[in-house]
Amino acid sequence: MNDKKSVYGWSLLLALVTAGCTTPVPQPPPPTAEQLKMQAEIRNINASLDRIEKRLTPPKSVTLSQPGMFQEHKADRAALAKIVLPAHPSRDDCRKYVRAIIAATEGQNYFSSEDPQVTMLQKIGAKNIDLLFAELNGPMNFHLIYTINKLADPNSKKLVLQYFPQYRELVEAVERNGWAKDAKPILVSGLYANEGYVPPSWIKALASLKDPTTYPTMIRFMRTNPNNAYQTYSEISKLPGIKIEDADIKTTWRNLKISGQTWALAQFAPVAMSVGEPEALDMVMKNITHGNASGEQLEMIYNCTEYQGMPQEIQAQYNQEKERLHWDAAEKKFKAKPRQ
Repeated sequence: MNDKKSVYGWSLLLALVTAGCTTPVPQPPPPTAEQLKMQAEIRNINASLDRIEKRLTPPKSVTLSQPGMFQEHKADRAALAKIVLPAHPSRDDCRKYVRAIIAATEGQNYFSSEDPQVTMLQKIGAKNIDLLFAELNGPMNFHLIYTINKLADPNSKKLVLQYFPQYRELVEAVERNGWAKDAKPILVSGLYANEGYVPPSWIKALASLKDPTTYPTMIRFMRTNPNNAYQTYSEISKLPGIKIEDADIKTTWRNLKISGQTWALAQFAPVAMSVGEPEALDMVMKNITHGNASGEQLEMIYNCTEYQGMPQEIQAQYNQEKERLHWDAAEKKFKAKPRQ
């Protein structure tokens, strides 16, 4: 990295020295606007190189060859087993119980719905759910939110909606309790704010409204969001009155390919195949080869091609005709051109 910075520095120095060789002056003339612009660009380049160097340089205490750089720490079951809620707990008992569980969770960095904290926290009951909200500020959020989603009922609706904008995983409580209408502004805006990923229940909750004014937002989200593309399509494709154009699916497929997420491509391939994407057809056919094609995928192959029969027969036909296949937009089928 320092070599690159030196190149830019010497280039600037050489330019200034060369300019000064023809007409020596006691002091260099004021820099021109173009030189000032060049200097600013060099400073920006050097700053970028510094940032890249910092990212690429491993911490001094860790070497790349050192095995097990990430130390996995699961729930401390022995420590948690010592925490007991009284038979008839008061509010204060419940508060102390929750905080004791949080203290025993310190240092844990691997979380699961199978962790004992989930079952333990549910013991305080729905009437004390506000004690869980009060502790939402750290690593314990996984267990707290998981428990809130389980305990939430009409009495805690106000609290859930209050915290929902900050803690989007609470969408499970929103969707399960049928509060999507109340949360509609958050659900819609969230599809713009969270370009990378939203929890699975997010689209399900918004789609449950069957509100045509939300359709364009969900279609746009499908096109631009690789992580949720197939799930979004599955939730919205059967909504009454929705119109998903072939261009929407093609754009989604193109963005999925750019993302490089193989698993997301494989999920969406049957959908892209239905609008004439040959790479998607090839991916589905490879699933047949490996015995991974679902009944739904086979049905889509029957609809999108002229192939029928068992998977092995379909694969054999495809291998023979692959190079001659073209998409018949009128019939929405892949067809083989005649041999020449």
